[in-house]
Amino acid sequence: MSFLREHWELKLVALVIAIALWIYTNGQVRIVRPLLVRVTPAAVQSLPEDYRVATVEPAQFTVFVNLPEGMLHVLRSDLAVPRLVIAADALGKGKESFPITNRLLGLDEDFRIERVDPDGVKEITVAFDRVDQDEVPVEIPQLLGVPEGIEAAIALSRTRVKVRGAHTLLQSAREHGQRILFKPIALGDIDKALATTREERLELTPLETGIEVMEPVVATVTLRPAEGGKQVVSLPVQIMAPREVLGRFQFELSQAQVALTIHGPLNVLRALHPETDLSAYVTVRTTVEPGVAQELPVTLVAKDGLTADLATVRVTATLR
Repeated sequence: MSFLREHWELKLVALVIAIALWIYTNGQVRIVRPLLVRVTPAAVQSLPEDYRVATVEPAQFTVFVNLPEGMLHVLRSDLAVPRLVIAADALGKGKESFPITNRLLGLDEDFRIERVDPDGVKEITVAFDRVDQDEVPVEIPQLLGVPEGIEAAIALSRTRVKVRGAHTLLQSAREHGQRILFKPIALGDIDKALATTREERLELTPLETGIEVMEPVVATVTLRPAEGGKQVVSLPVQIMAPREVLGRFQFELSQAQVALTIHGPLNVLRALHPETDLSAYVTVRTTVEPGVAQELPVTLVAKDGLTADLATVRVTATLR
């Protein structure tokens, strides 16, 4: 027992300090705080360059951490990002699981994980695969914002593109005949009364599927008025003649107005205002015989793309 008596003063002080520390640490007020854990492929480390993360499960969960109130400042945010280091011997297996621990989440040793939500989540599983390349057909994207009465056609610069991704993902795409999908094309302000063909060119944006598109795909959108519309309008008929003819003769029309069947694009016809957008006239030549009625065709002056069925008016000239 002599060893107990040696330097007993120092041993007593050490015992007192140990008891004080035990009382302090166990007497602290402890609180529970939830931490949201988000697991993205960026959290996975040590994968060779020719490997890619295929899946991470679960991608998100919540841990409830018990910690001393005095260490609350250590939690800089309510979000925790794990550090998942892939072991070299796991490459051949294609996946690795990581138990949810303080060290994995970068938490202090004095923190205690009480529970995980959802229940049953005990570990994070990362599946990965060797990167492969392939050539995959593309899908023509949806076109949004085409006004009624306008026809739209899409032509793509490529029908197949080179892609890169996880070997198993590309293999599944091949087996199921999957195509590369793009975000819909949203057109800007298109004039509803478009009368001529118009082209829009833009580079497409692939949808996020885990497959990287290695070549740009450009879509050419051709917009043109839809054909097949017609409308009957009544227009006053004017006379077009040389000045000397108008000075010598006055003219009488068999009808002051004429009903014309107008043909053209549907969108142009829908936006048509006949009283301001259309006019009709007959042309009188210089060889005019007084008192003799002439059957003259009516000429239509209209927007591009509008035509009219043939109509005639009898014109009789008399000397002034």
